[in-house]
Amino acid sequence: MKLNKIILIFLIVICFFAVSMQFPVYADQDLTSRQIMEKVEEENDTEDSTYLLIMEIRRGSSKRVRKMKMWMKSDEQGNDRSLIRFIWPAQVKGTGFLTIEHSDRDDDQWLYLPALKKVRRIASSKKSGSFMGSDFSYADMGTGDIDNYSYKLIGSEEIDGNDCYIIEETPATEKIKKDEGYSKKITWVRKDIFCLAQVKFYDRHGNYLKIMKMSNFKKIEEADVWVAMHVVMTNEQKKGSETVVTYDEIEVNTGIPDEFFTQRYLSKEK
Repeated sequence: MKLNKIILIFLIVICFFAVSMQFPVYADQDLTSRQIMEKVEEENDTEDSTYLLIMEIRRGSSKRVRKMKMWMKSDEQGNDRSLIRFIWPAQVKGTGFLTIEHSDRDDDQWLYLPALKKVRRIASSKKSGSFMGSDFSYADMGTGDIDNYSYKLIGSEEIDGNDCYIIEETPATEKIKKDEGYSKKITWVRKDIFCLAQVKFYDRHGNYLKIMKMSNFKKIEEADVWVAMHVVMTNEQKKGSETVVTYDEIEVNTGIPDEFFTQRYLSKEK
């Protein structure tokens, strides 16, 4: 499964990338911006993955902590699917969020709220809204499609001592710009492992909106992939507003049942 797509579940949000042991460095190759992003997408396949996550939503001196579990798996056509279930504290326990990628139309997203005992579909026009009060949007939590953006290589720079490509991403259509709420993104991609290191987001009007930083990369040996164990999304337009996501447990290739990625299973408060 193409794990990097979910930043953007932490995101995909969230940054899983396979690295070839025989060819660990690609920096000397003459790659286009599109090829770089394709490598980010192509070199991170696993059958499925499961995460235990801790989310801290910070607003100045106040802090709210959430624990959640996330499952990810591709279908037979290669479309990504993800399910997030909040498990703590009590007031959000059982809340679920399901994303289904489609290659020929907008992705489907549903939110289950235990208090209402109801599954609610997230309309495309609402995907720029805040996900569960965090600094991530519903769009950030989607799987994304590489064809939704055009790409331009604008330079290179070190991030935390690692040499990175700098890629400018612009929405392919006005609808994507409107739905996701971004006029562009500037993305730093590590040259050694083709993992996202940093992303800057600009709002519909071209103003700098927020920045996502990934750190504490760890290799999962059984799948030959890398994980950013620490992700921080900071809103630059709202002072003191940031969300921190920490990976506590990770499992790969465990054989997640397909039934996990259905509205019926979403409404089960497990």
